Order: sequence, then C-alpha cells, then structure tokens
Amino acid sequence: MRNYILLSAITLLLSSNCLAQVNQKNSTANEQTQASTDSIKTKKTEVLNEVLVTGKNLRNGTTFLKSGIKPIDLPQSIQVIGSAIIEQQQSIRLSDVIKNANGVYVGSARGGAQESFWSRGYDMTANNMFKNGFRFNGGSVPEVSSLEKVEFLKGSAALLFGNVAPGGILNMITKTPLFKEGGEITMQAGSYNFYKPSIDVYGPLNHAIAYRFNGSYENSESFRNLVTKERYYVNPSFAFKISYRTDITLQADYLSDDSVSIDSVIKSSAVENLSIITSGAIPPNPSELIASNRTDQMIKELKERFDFVLFDMPPVIAVTDSMIMAKKVDMLILVIRVNNTEKAVVQRTKSMLENININISGIVVNGIVHEKYYRGYSYYYYYYYYYYGESSKKKKNGLFSRFLRKN
Repeated sequence: MRNYILLSAITLLLSSNCLAQVNQKNSTANEQTQASTDSIKTKKTEVLNEVLVTGKNLRNGTTFLKSGIKPIDLPQSIQVIGSAIIEQQQSIRLSDVIKNANGVYVGSARGGAQESFWSRGYDMTANNMFKNGFRFNGGSVPEVSSLEKVEFLKGSAALLFGNVAPGGILNMITKTPLFKEGGEITMQAGSYNFYKPSIDVYGPLNHAIAYRFNGSYENSESFRNLVTKERYYVNPSFAFKISYRTDITLQADYLSDDSVSIDSVIKSSAVENLSIITSGAIPPNPSELIASNRTDQMIKELKERFDFVLFDMPPVIAVTDSMIMAKKVDMLILVIRVNNTEKAVVQRTKSMLENININISGIVVNGIVHEKYYRGYSYYYYYYYYYYGESSKKKKNGLFSRFLRKN
C-alpha cells in the first residue's frame, strides 16, 4: 500500500512540474505576442544607455555662516554652486550662475550695465549681496572668472546679517592662493564682437607664503547702436601661513567697467546749445552710484565738453543724494516754491548743508504769480513817484514798509 502511495506522489509531482513549465512558456509567448502588437513598444525598440548621476560632498562648510558647520547639519535652506559648474557652463555673468539656483532669479539687467537679483519676492541687490563675507556694491556687474563658488542662504534666516531683505543673501567666494604651482589661460568669444581672455596663475613663494593672480579683459558691442563694453579686472591675493590652524589672506579686487559711452546718453533738445541726459530707471542704490568714482569721471568729462552742467537733484531732507552731489560740484542753488515749501524745511536744509561745509550760492523761487505779488507794489510805486517826486524818499520808504508789513 505504501508503494502505491509513493508512486502516486511521484507522478503528481512530475505532472505539476510539467504544468508549471508549460504555463511559463505560454506566459512568455503571450508577452512576446503582446509586445509585437503594441504600437508604443514597437517604436521604442532601442535599449536606453545607462544614465549615471554622481554627486560630490562639500569639503568645507559654507563660508557666509562663519561657523564651519556642514551643510547637511544646517537647519536653514542653503545652496552652493561650485567652480566646476561655473567652468563647465562657461559662465560670463553672475546671472548665468544664478540660473542654477532655485528661488533666486534675475530682476533686470539694465541693458547689460547692471544686474539686479531677487529671492522669494525681495530685492537682493542693495544690501543682500556679499563678496567674501563683505557687502558688495550691487551697482556694477561682478566678475565671474575669479569666483570659486557662489553661496545662497534663502529665506528669513538672512535677517541674521542685519539690515537686509528677508528673501535671502548671496555670497561670492573668490579663488584663494594655493601652495602648489598651477594656472590656466582661457579665451572666450561670441556674438557682437565679444572676446574675453582670462588668466589664473598660482603657486608658493616659500613654505609660508603663496600667491594667486586672476585677471581678465572683456570687449564687446551690443545689438544696440553706439553701445560698447570694455572691462578690466585684476584680483591679486597672498596667503600667509601663520600656523597649522591659522592662515591670513590678503586680497585686492579692482574692476573697471565702461559699459556705456557718454555719447549714447546725451540727447539734444529743441533749445539751441542745450543737451539733456535723462535719469532713466531708478537704481536700487542711487547714493552709492553718486558717490562712486564713475560719477567723478562723468562730471569731469562733461565739464570738458560743456560750458555749464546742471544737476537736478531731489530734496536735501528726503534722501542723501543731494548732499553727496553737493561735494562734487562748484556751486549749489537751492530751489523752493511759493506756498509749497515750508519755512522750517528751508531752515533745516540750510543747517544740514552748513554741517558739511556747503555754502548756498543762490536761491531760485518758483511759483510766483506776478499779478498777485507785484501788482499793488507797482501801483503804489508809480503813484508816489509821480505825486511826491524823487525828493520825498522818506515818506515813500515809510509807506513801502507799511505796505510790506500789511501784505
């Protein structure tokens, strides 16, 4: 009886294996038949190449937090764009680097003369841009060839840096000296006669001092007539190794950018021998632009071309622009308006100008209606002139004083 049971079990097991093999063959055949009839799969008969995604960990922590904490341990939202991305993308402007950051975008380029950046709805150009941890003047286009990386701290954590907008901050880190010899020379060229040679050399002077020199020259035209750009940039630096944990870096940064010729902004008017330069769009930092050396160069060039140069400035009390410009010009003329400018405002303006040793050369009064202020004066003057004659000056003066007190 046991032999029959064992034989039956072996027969059932073999039958099950055969059935499983047959079912597997049938399912494979069905898949092949379905694949041959599927129009989508027949069009994609090629095997895709392998896509390999690699990532690199930052060796050091971010610089702008000045804590050395690893980015993975920071609760704030940060992003770092390294030199590898900048070199691979051949970035020319900081706006090219900004494209790699989410939440940060270019607000305006102002014809290539100035770039403004925004983050989370707030303007970053005025106070939220740093270079090596120091505030950077957003009135110029920064040079990218010397940047090692660009760091972004996003969100309201930017308020930790003082008088900044809560959208975030941007910190540009320049290349530093290395205790090994190396360097490169690059050349970029493009449309509108654009060409830009750059040089970057570094190495040790001895066991404790290293140097690095970055420099570039840029020359280009524009799709607009009479608009040219010529930039010189020099960034020398030295590193002093004081001890194993202490390094001192001495760095200089010089940029000369003649983006727009003055001939392209001087406009003729309907009045003969009168030319006008319009103000254009309001920049985010007008006081810094007025105080810059570029403004001094512009004033010097305008004085060589014209006999008189007039600057129409905003009120002294409202902003500091007028007080900065007052130190750069030869004369200051105060403009007031009748029934509009208060006496206290005029006195305060005079006091503010005297505090910086600026003298008022003259006053222009606008808004005077001749019939309102001089009609009675003319009537009394001619009446007493013809009635009393020129000899009765005492009476005439007394009447004039009473008339002025009355009016």
